[in-house]
Amino acid sequence: MLICIRPVDIRRALGEIVDGRDSEFGDIFIDMLRDMREKRAELDNRIASYNRRFKNLFRSNEMCQRIGQIESAGPIAATASVASIGDKSCFKNSRQFAAWLGLVPKQHSSGGKARLLGLSKPGDRYLRTLLIHGGRAVNG
Repeated sequence: MLICIRPVDIRRALGEIVDGRDSEFGDIFIDMLRDMREKRAELDNRIASYNRRFKNLFRSNEMCQRIGQIESAGPIAATASVASIGDKSCFKNSRQFAAWLGLVPKQHSSGGKARLLGLSKPGDRYLRTLLIHGGRAVNG
């Protein structure tokens, strides 16, 4: 049986244990949970800080704004694209960019017969993952 626990429920339960409302756990375990809760809060603050920085970079960069107009590309995918690509003039067209990223199949064509194989997956794996997940989120 699959049990689905929401993060909100976990936070609430940990809060009850750490704040002493559930006394069936030992002091060492509660201290450990308290430390984990503090570290999680620190990480949440750091993640929020980086997200603000990404959004500021996204707003201030023209290329990020242009990429952000694509339905499946948000601020993180747009800034990652600009960081990975650098100079867009090294690609003649969008198909070359897609091939560099590994989003188009390998071709072994001759005599007018096109033979398409599996995706080659070169390029920036993180960027490819962001774009694929963004596309899946948009298309359901």
